[in-house]
Amino acid sequence: MSAGIANVTGSVREINQRIANTYIDQGISTTTNLIQNGGHYSSYSKQTFLEINAHVYGHNDHDALQPGSPNTSVKDLYDNIAPAALHNSSYRRDAPRCLQGTRTEVQREIFRWIAGGESGGQSERILWLSGPVGIGKSAIMGTVADKLQKEGKLAAAFFFPSNTRQLSEGRDKGRFVTTLAYQLIQHDDLPFLRHHILSCIEKNPAIFQMHLKEQLEVLILKPLREEISRRQTSFALQHPKVIVVDGVDECGPDFDLFDKPTPPNQFAIRHSIEQNKAEIISVLQQAVDDEAFPFQIILSIREFVPISPPGLSSSGIFLDKRYNPDVDIAFLLRHELAKIRSRHLHLLPATWPGEEIISRLVEEAAGLFIYIVTVIRFIERPPKPPHVRLNIVLGLDGAATLPRAGIYRTLHVPTLMPVVLASPPFIAPLDELYARLIWTSSNPLLVVRWLKAFHDLSIEPGVSTWFFHRLCESCEGEAALLFESTSALVRITSPTDFTAEQAECTFYHPSFQDFCTRYWVPMLIENAREEMEAQRRWIIGRFIRAFKSEAPQVAPTDPSLLSVFGRSLIHYWQVLLQGRGPDCSEFYDEDLLSCDPNWWLPLVDPKDAYGRDFTRLMFALAHTKVSNLFEAM
Repeated sequence: MSAGIANVTGSVREINQRIANTYIDQGISTTTNLIQNGGHYSSYSKQTFLEINAHVYGHNDHDALQPGSPNTSVKDLYDNIAPAALHNSSYRRDAPRCLQGTRTEVQREIFRWIAGGESGGQSERILWLSGPVGIGKSAIMGTVADKLQKEGKLAAAFFFPSNTRQLSEGRDKGRFVTTLAYQLIQHDDLPFLRHHILSCIEKNPAIFQMHLKEQLEVLILKPLREEISRRQTSFALQHPKVIVVDGVDECGPDFDLFDKPTPPNQFAIRHSIEQNKAEIISVLQQAVDDEAFPFQIILSIREFVPISPPGLSSSGIFLDKRYNPDVDIAFLLRHELAKIRSRHLHLLPATWPGEEIISRLVEEAAGLFIYIVTVIRFIERPPKPPHVRLNIVLGLDGAATLPRAGIYRTLHVPTLMPVVLASPPFIAPLDELYARLIWTSSNPLLVVRWLKAFHDLSIEPGVSTWFFHRLCESCEGEAALLFESTSALVRITSPTDFTAEQAECTFYHPSFQDFCTRYWVPMLIENAREEMEAQRRWIIGRFIRAFKSEAPQVAPTDPSLLSVFGRSLIHYWQVLLQGRGPDCSEFYDEDLLSCDPNWWLPLVDPKDAYGRDFTRLMFALAHTKVSNLFEAM
C-alpha cells in the first residue's frame, strides 16, 4: 500500500510542478507542493482548492477598445458584420431559389403586400412567412430578394445559414444590426445614412459591444430621426424599400457562453438560441414601431416558434396546401429528372421514370420541397446509375437490413447521466427517406453515430473537422468510404494533412441534423436507450484511445499536426463532458490519470476555457485518487 501511495503522490507532485511551470509565464501564481505527503492532503480544504482554481484558471480582461477615426469607421463596421449572411454572398452561391414557374402565387402575394405598403394601403410593416422545415421558405426568400435587388428595392438582407458549411459568424446575432447598417450605407439613394452611421461609430466605437436594441437605436434609428429633423419633414423613399430576414431559427447561441470557466451544456445552448431568436424579433418590432423607420420587413420563421410578437400575425403567410405545393413539386421533379435523363440517354428511355413514379414521389414528399431536392441529389450521384438509385429511394431494391455497427472500440462502460428521450416530433416523410438512404451505406449505424457526435460536439469547419475525422477513423480513408453513399445528405471532405484547413462536414439541410440527434427512432432501432449508450461509448472510446496513444489511430504524415490534434483532443473532451456530474467518478478516470503530463500539459491553452477546465479536472482526479487511497488504509 505504501508503495502505491508513494507512486500516486509522486505523480501528483509531478503534475503540480508541471502545471506551475506551464502557467508561470502567464504571471499566475500556483502552489507546486499541494501534496507532499498523505497528511498534507488530509488537511487540504475545499476552500483552498477553490481559491487555487480562481488564480490558476481565471480570465484575463479583454484589451481595451481603441478609439475609432473617420478613416477607420467603415473598416470597423465591416469587421463586425456577417458577410456570409448577405443575400449575394459567395457562401450563398448554391443557395436554393424557386424554379421559374413555381411558387408563383406565394410570390405574387408577397409583392402585393409590398405594393400595399408603398401606396399606404396597409399598416402592417412586417410580413411573416412561416412553415415547417423543408417547405421551401429560404428558396422563396432568396428569389424575392433577387427580384427586389433587380428592381432596386432591396434595402438590406440577412440570411441565417441553413447548412453547416457557412461560418458561425453568419449565426451570430451580435452581427445582425451591424450587417443591416453596413448594407444601408452602400446605397447611393441613402447618402445621409452613410454620414450619420459612420459618425456614430467614430464617436462611439464601443457600439459593437452594445446589445441589439442599442445598436439599432444608435446606428439606424437615430440617424433616420436626425435626417428628418434636418429636413423638418418626413421623407418618402423611392428606393430602396424592403429588408429581408430569412431563417431566424438558425441563429446561434451567445458565444460568450463558451468563454466562461465552466463550458455550457446543451440545455444552456438551446436556451440561449431561443432567447436570441426572441431578441432579433423584438428588435425588428422596435424598428417598425418607430415612425422614422421607412422600410418594410419580410421575415421567415418556422411555425412552431414559441414566440408570438405583436404585429406579426396579422400580416402572415403560412405555407400550406392553399398554395398548391404538390403542383410545384411535380413541376420541379419533372424538370430535374428530365435533366438527369438527358445525361444518360444510353441508359434511360424517353418515358423514364413515368407519371406513376412521379405521382408517388409527390405524394411521399407531402408538400416538402427538401424531400424532392434530396431525392434528386441522391439519384444523380455516382457510381450507381440513376434508375438503380431511384429504385433504392422507392424501396424497390429488396428489403434493406441493418448491419451491425462494426468499427468501434469500447474500453469499458462508463456511468452515464440519465437519458431524456423527449424531443420535438420528426417530419415523417423526411425521416423515412433519410433512414432509407443511410441504409445504403456499408455501415449505417456508424454513419449516424459519427454524425451525431459531430453535431453534439459543435465541430466547426477547418482544422476542427480534420481533427474529428482523424479521431474517428480506424484506417486511412475510412471517412470517404463510409460516407460515399450518403453524399446526398452530407458532404464530407477527405481529412488529409494537406487539406486540414479546408476540411468540411456539411449537412445540406437542418432537418438532417435533427434526424441525427435521435436517429434511433426513424431507423426503427428497438432499444433506444441501449443505442444511445452505445453511441456515447463509441465516441468516448475514440477519445480515450487517442489519449492513451497520444495520437490518432491514423497518424498524420506531418508530425507538426500531432500538437494540433492534441490541443483539439483536450478541448473537445471537455465539450463531451458537459453533462458530467460533479463527483468526478467512474468516467475513464484511470485512463486519464495514466496519461503522461509531459505530453498533455504543453498542449493546454491557458486562454481556452476548455483547456483550463481539463487541467482542473486532472487536478481533481489526482487529488481524489490520493484521498481514496488513504481512506482505504
